[in-house]
Amino acid sequence: MNRGSSGLMAVFAIFGIIALGTVGFLFYQNQQLQNKVSALPSPTPYLADTPTATVPTPTVSASPSSSAVVVFESKASIPAVDLDQLQKRIINPFLDYHKEANGSDYVTSFTVSINTQASKTTYPYQAKGIFKVGAYNDFLIEKNAGGIVWWLPECLNGCNLSPEFKAKYPEIAAKVN
Repeated sequence: MNRGSSGLMAVFAIFGIIALGTVGFLFYQNQQLQNKVSALPSPTPYLADTPTATVPTPTVSASPSSSAVVVFESKASIPAVDLDQLQKRIINPFLDYHKEANGSDYVTSFTVSINTQASKTTYPYQAKGIFKVGAYNDFLIEKNAGGIVWWLPECLNGCNLSPEFKAKYPEIAAKVN
């Protein structure tokens, strides 16, 4: 063998050792990560709001006005007066409006959670309605000195509210017609 070939063989041997070392190190790191993930506690189902729980869990209930599942995340953190107004001014009109427009099973779920963003002073809550077609509508819920501000439908070319809806929610009808 000549000197050029043995030098080239030495370089390839060094790169081979480095490559094998890197693969071994990455394999070891992957095993460590898998061990950490498998050691994590399994997630608990969020089915009831328990006041003794250390982590707030959502409260799930059915809506009387539609087949939608209504979820309050951190319900224990929401004052009772706000819970009442959220139901009357946001959830019920939202579900009733979509029930009239699209049928009782159009909204599959409606979630209310506490807004943790910078806008939380004016908009303390956020909501998300999920529809059976896969679409969703999420929005912030405003609160002022008068309490929770009424939900308003977003209608193109004006809202066509039924007489029953107008009678049940005159505050909304006055603002959208």
